[in-house]
Amino acid sequence: MKVLRYEGAYTMSYLDVPCPEPKEHEVRIKIKAVSICGSDLSGYRGINSLRVAPLIMGHEFAGVIDACGTGVTELRPGMRVTVNPSMYCGVCENCKSGNYNLCDRKTVPGTSVGGVNVDGAMAQYLCVRESSVIPLTDGISMEEASVLEPLAVSLHGVKRAGELNGTRFVVIGAGPIGLLAMQCIRDRGAASLIAMDLVDARLHTARLCGATQTLNLREQALDEVWAMTDGCGADVVYDCVGNEKSVEQATQIVRNNGKIVVIGMAAAQITFPIKRFVAHEFQMLGSYQYLDEMKEGMRLVTERKIDLAPIITSVLPLSSGAEAFASLCSASPKDVKIVLVPEEKSS
Repeated sequence: MKVLRYEGAYTMSYLDVPCPEPKEHEVRIKIKAVSICGSDLSGYRGINSLRVAPLIMGHEFAGVIDACGTGVTELRPGMRVTVNPSMYCGVCENCKSGNYNLCDRKTVPGTSVGGVNVDGAMAQYLCVRESSVIPLTDGISMEEASVLEPLAVSLHGVKRAGELNGTRFVVIGAGPIGLLAMQCIRDRGAASLIAMDLVDARLHTARLCGATQTLNLREQALDEVWAMTDGCGADVVYDCVGNEKSVEQATQIVRNNGKIVVIGMAAAQITFPIKRFVAHEFQMLGSYQYLDEMKEGMRLVTERKIDLAPIITSVLPLSSGAEAFASLCSASPKDVKIVLVPEEKSS
């Protein structure tokens, strides 16, 4: 089968490898769509320790079950599916308490999570355990289904903030996660939503995703957020960047006793304004992966409460994957998110 393999910084190869066979309790999926994640891009740049070459990346995907291993009871060939790629252990304290997104023993296809390289879905076929498979509902395309995983990341983070009805919200970073979060926020009834970014094109897309106001920090002052919120500050700030600058910005615009939810992890460590944190009594929350939000997100997409058209800006063949990665990592990428589609034939 044909695969797109990461060989090292800024190097991808399109090559043939043996087609996998499903083991006991596994199914083999014929991949129909796989989207490129921001973490894949940092891996491509050689700055992500969770992408160790050589590796077939791809953990956001959808396809059709092609074969079933022994012991599979609920699934059958021909079913349209996606997959929760977090292969949690199910027996640790985190898993037993229902916080399986925090499992310390998990692996993830297409990554080096847990110190183990597990090949992913930038391939024609992939085998996964039956328990991680999510059947697709009618009315959702394969391309849309490949974006359910990042939608779940955003939805989980938005839910971490609690009740949003009537609140003033700021999203820092209008990349795919931020744009998906904006749609989730809009669906949950926020009174206003300010999108902050450095690129006008992203802020235009933010308007399509529910932003009521936008702020380009290359041209506008951060203090304008206070005027936009009637001098009150934001009830909730959602940081989709996660570096020292964005966290500092969040602490400057959140209201007293407000909330900051951080999902971005651009920096491993930062200097934090602890005095402001204590004196203003705002809450700081982390958000990591998701629980059952892939299924919830699928319902929202099927009901057309979430529109993925502004997010999926290009659909390209898997054989063009190297060019897609290079384009997304260029100085001025034109795409928000690229979905790759494996060709039907191996040659």
